[in-house]
Amino acid sequence: MNVSEFNVSVEYAPFLPGVHTRTNLSLVEITGIREFSRENRYTPCLVVLGSFLGVRFFFEERGSIEEMTLSERFAIFLDTPLNFITTISVGGAVGYLTGHYLLGGNRELIALKKLSNAEKQSILAEYMDSP
Repeated sequence: MNVSEFNVSVEYAPFLPGVHTRTNLSLVEITGIREFSRENRYTPCLVVLGSFLGVRFFFEERGSIEEMTLSERFAIFLDTPLNFITTISVGGAVGYLTGHYLLGGNRELIALKKLSNAEKQSILAEYMDSP
């Protein structure tokens, strides 16, 4: 990571370990920075927990197939996967919203839009030097 008078050079590792990407940005283009927040750390866990609780408590188990008519069997064939996907999606969404709003949301955004290049350089240098 490097901050010069007009440019910011950031090197980061995307999803694949060992692969590094370098990006050069102009200081004029930078309008804000976001600190690593509690929300980024814990919200994925709450999404998984919400999906698990959705399946655990709201997924309807089907009855015995032998007691059903042909049309009921066909309806169960389509209804069970849709019900499962719906409970996972709704549970995950509730977990995400809980994590987003209870853990702070976007409060860690530091706006740099109205600052001069020298002020942006000093603020970005401070954040890039810290671990």
